[in-house]
Amino acid sequence: MGCRRTPRRWFRVDLVLYHRPLRCLRLIDLKIGRFSYQDAGQMHPYLNYVRENWMKPGEYPPVGLILCAGKPCPRRRVHDRASG
Repeated sequence: MGCRRTPRRWFRVDLVLYHRPLRCLRLIDLKIGRFSYQDAGQMHPYLNYVRENWMKPGEYPPVGLILCAGKPCPRRRVHDRASG
């Protein structure tokens, strides 16, 4: 499980997988309700932490995926900080 700490709280992403053919880590965050832009904003610090602390030489930047149970999904977008 991926995590990062602020002065008083721990934040955790639900799943961290390594995609062997793409040579990158994939962070998956599972949400019960609808997608919110706050969910997307939470993914960026996770990706930054993983890039700074877990990436190995020769790997591509991590990819974040947010899966929501609620509908509708306003847009489908893969989050990776390399593309901005």
